[in-house]
Amino acid sequence: DGSWWFIDPLGHAMVALGLEHVRMDGFADGAGKRPILEANLKKYGNETNWAAVASARVGEWGFNFLGPGPAEGVKRRNAAHTAIVPLGGLLCYPHLWKDDPERWILPGGGTPCKAMPNVFHPKFAEAFEKTAREWCASQADDPWFVGWYADNELAWWGGRWDTGRTGLFK
Repeated sequence: DGSWWFIDPLGHAMVALGLEHVRMDGFADGAGKRPILEANLKKYGNETNWAAVASARVGEWGFNFLGPGPAEGVKRRNAAHTAIVPLGGLLCYPHLWKDDPERWILPGGGTPCKAMPNVFHPKFAEAFEKTAREWCASQADDPWFVGWYADNELAWWGGRWDTGRTGLFK
């Protein structure tokens, strides 16, 4: 009837209500420490124990969807999941063009929100397609898998907001 629905692994229409980065380790603080990981290890002992509790909570709290970055141990339990495929990011078949100074509009040094590949580069399309095929094939038979986020935190606008760079419009 012209409507689109997410379908869960059991074949039912669903409205996706989710969380992202359901992980035991969290993010590092400015000093490179991982306080969330340390607290979880102290409380649960290991990732297997943490994942059992975390995946149960996802369902108990009414969530049915895991956005990018979920830990392997919480996938395929109570929620459908997604992933990030680095189509234009740092893993995009660098051997095809790694020594080319025109590869990047903003190299970024591996820092999120600072890098921007040269999407107009003649080798970008080939690298993009190879990356997409490889990563998408890895999830092809997973009924809990919903779809991909194409990249995350690329500097489309030209780097951090405070750099004054103009990104794609250099």
